[in-house]
Amino acid sequence: MVIVIGKAYSLETQRVLDYLKQNNVEFEYVDLEFETDEELSYNLWLKANKIIALPVVKCGDAFVVGDDLTLVARLIKQHGKQNVEN
Repeated sequence: MVIVIGKAYSLETQRVLDYLKQNNVEFEYVDLEFETDEELSYNLWLKANKIIALPVVKCGDAFVVGDDLTLVARLIKQHGKQNVEN
């Protein structure tokens, strides 16, 4: 499962979400603007991994920070088992 962690107002987050939608990649989006238990647990995960930038695209234990779509595509191909374009 591909998980995108970001904030709705972030242009970088929107760029990654648009890319995934255009490539028909199934994903779960976690918006850190809310304070539900799920968002709080992802905030703790980000802090534990010393991640200070968004978005984060996560597949299993592997992840990419930022909006480099080439890296996002590579991550999904290697760990998400989906076909995406670079």
